[in-house]
Amino acid sequence: MAKKTLESLNRRLMYSLLRLLVRNEPLTQPLDGATMRKILILRYDKLGDMVVTTPVFTLLRERLPNAELHVLASPRNVGLLAADARIAQTIVFDGSWSSVLGLMRRLRRENYDAFFCLVFYKMTYAGLLANILGGRKPHKIMIAHEERHNLYSLWFNLLVPVSTKQPMAQTLVELVCKTFGWEYTPEPEMIRFDIAVTERHNAIAEAWFAANAPRKPCVFYNLSAGMPFRQWSFERNAACLQALTAQFPELAFVLNAAPPERGSAQHLAAMFPNAIA
Repeated sequence: MAKKTLESLNRRLMYSLLRLLVRNEPLTQPLDGATMRKILILRYDKLGDMVVTTPVFTLLRERLPNAELHVLASPRNVGLLAADARIAQTIVFDGSWSSVLGLMRRLRRENYDAFFCLVFYKMTYAGLLANILGGRKPHKIMIAHEERHNLYSLWFNLLVPVSTKQPMAQTLVELVCKTFGWEYTPEPEMIRFDIAVTERHNAIAEAWFAANAPRKPCVFYNLSAGMPFRQWSFERNAACLQALTAQFPELAFVLNAAPPERGSAQHLAAMFPNAIA
């Protein structure tokens, strides 16, 4: 008991010292969107994470037409924004401390009004990163976590309570809506996915489908998760495709796979006449 009490006192002392150093003044929602001239969105994680953020880009572009949107992306997902006219700047962060030091001066010169931290893992690191890169001026906004409020309120001015029992795209849109006091609804008219592609990419896709795809509607089926703990086994993918092809015989399934899973994709395509590797 004495050890836990001492740890609690040390933690409180550390929080007090950090608050004096960081000095993020707490804010209450809603923020005034009319004052926003430049916003940075932290999304330096995976490709799929950037995909589910595209409804946020659309919402902010429509509701705050005078604000520039910048995105701090990773080498893995920055390519998704190459042709995206909603984004004024994309900045690549590779996760290294040398990258942090290289970006600090550049990003502080941007004089951002707000940082939206949409990376929901290693959030203490995300908060530290936001403060190093942005300094004290930007409003730093993050989803609220009640059990870690004392810790996260060090790094963020505004912790917004939103539902996490819904798809990620809805959670992100709800976070932005509550930040600015906009009405939120999880309906399709608000959750609009939109990925900008170049004419070259369109031409590549059209040529591939002309050469490989049957004359029927196609579903893109991704076999590669990118992280081992999220990767489905061959047997589970086979069971899923069995169920899908039985229920939707009118569809073709285009199997996408990273190089390590190409063999599995070709094997599955051989098992199911409606699948193409």
